[in-house]
Amino acid sequence: MKPYKPTGKFFNDVNTLVNLFKIQCHPAIKESTYKPKGTGILEDKEINVLNFYKYRLDCNTLKVMTLSLNVQQTIQTLK
Repeated sequence: MKPYKPTGKFFNDVNTLVNLFKIQCHPAIKESTYKPKGTGILEDKEINVLNFYKYRLDCNTLKVMTLSLNVQQTIQTLK
């Protein structure tokens, strides 16, 4: 297993960990969930709230989320 080095960008870290653990990415932590409708990508804007409304969490999602949030300083709220 390769060592994990966080980049400080939440979605990049999530994608790295999902590929590292070979798991399916949870809908609540996908970048496409948080981008505005009709736009291609987030314009280098980091989010500050993760919304888990209407989603159940599994242990893999929690593991990926906690490893990604350790170095993240912009996300302050989990809903």
